[in-house]
Amino acid sequence: MQAEQEAQFQEFVMLVSCNSDRFRKRRVAEALTASPPERAGCDDAVRRADERSALLGALGGLPPRQRAVVVMRYWEDLSEAEVAEVLGCSPGTVKSQAAKGLEKLRRYPGLTRAMDGSLRSRTPSGQGGTR
Repeated sequence: MQAEQEAQFQEFVMLVSCNSDRFRKRRVAEALTASPPERAGCDDAVRRADERSALLGALGGLPPRQRAVVVMRYWEDLSEAEVAEVLGCSPGTVKSQAAKGLEKLRRYPGLTRAMDGSLRSRTPSGQGGTR
């Protein structure tokens, strides 16, 4: 019994020693500087993914009818008449739901100014603008 415990202890010491060696070998020397290093720039693909994620989150917060209208009008680029036909409503309802949905998206805190600007530029002139 004593010999078995001694063997287990020796195995434990060996594991700890090997693990310590592993960490020592991977240690990277730190270089102290007068100022912090510059942050890596956000590349365009990452920015677009962040904007898309924010937009999808904002769309998820819209009521189903407004979300359907906004997606069909501005994502799928359907006309008001086409959206009205798909949803079985009048073009006036499409216009009002689009205006209400875009206004909610503009106030959504996760969307960036660039995304907000692209939503405004896609709004037909004279319709759905800020009031």
